[in-house]
Amino acid sequence: MRELRALLIEAGSILAHLLLNPSAEVIRRLCSRYYDLQEHFVLRYKEARNCAITALGTVQAALSFPP
Repeated sequence: MRELRALLIEAGSILAHLLLNPSAEVIRRLCSRYYDLQEHFVLRYKEARNCAITALGTVQAALSFPP
């Protein structure tokens, strides 16, 4: 949860920065950082899903973490 909150805060920061300074270079950098964050979130989701499967079993974890 801590990492998800950090991602949310950073996403808000990206949006605020974009609204204040919408130059092409800033937009490229922010989009690049957004994609990095998105990739990190996907990796963390997969890790959480695997941990849930280990702890809860495949059927119960699948209900909480769809593939």
